[in-house]
Amino acid sequence: MIFTLPDHPCLADYREHADLERNPKTRPIEVVDTICLHQLSAANFHRGIRRWKHKEYHWVVECEDARAYLMHDPNIRTHHGNGFNYRSVGLGVEGCYAGVEGDLDTFWRPAEDPDRQPMHLNCAMVGAIVAAIGATCEMVKAAGGEIKYIGAHRQSSRSRRSDPGSAIWKVALACMENMGLKEAKTLKHGRPIPEAWDPRNEGVRY
Repeated sequence: MIFTLPDHPCLADYREHADLERNPKTRPIEVVDTICLHQLSAANFHRGIRRWKHKEYHWVVECEDARAYLMHDPNIRTHHGNGFNYRSVGLGVEGCYAGVEGDLDTFWRPAEDPDRQPMHLNCAMVGAIVAAIGATCEMVKAAGGEIKYIGAHRQSSRSRRSDPGSAIWKVALACMENMGLKEAKTLKHGRPIPEAWDPRNEGVRY
């Protein structure tokens, strides 16, 4: 099965150079109905997309050049999103973002970097995220499938509370509205989308 990357200035093909950490497995394209969003909780430190070549995200939005790199075909099952793995395409956004923008209590700092400060999603990266979501929908449709949902990693893993964070989820909300997609159902071991990310989810705590 051949997946042709749509021509777009924000998109780049890295499939030839990327390498999964585990042995790749294919899946029927008909089961792929979700895009799962992640923040990578790290930046490239001038190493560019090479830093992520062994990771299991299908896409990585890299912050230095604000492009979305396609790492793996949509019919490759990778280990990126816990219970979402079998049915989803993983889209990782480089950078360190607060779980709730403006609330430092929701920002994860590793022990080796206690003074780390949250980054802010810029307009160019937003454009790359939108382009990658649109390209995924287009490629899956061309292969006979359909993307219906966008999910957050926190919805499939309770330990990923801030993943991808409110700033990235705001982009997801716009894509849902403009592309006719829906919020993925929260899985048994996940956390629902909080009100701080989507005001419609009134009463859902972060």
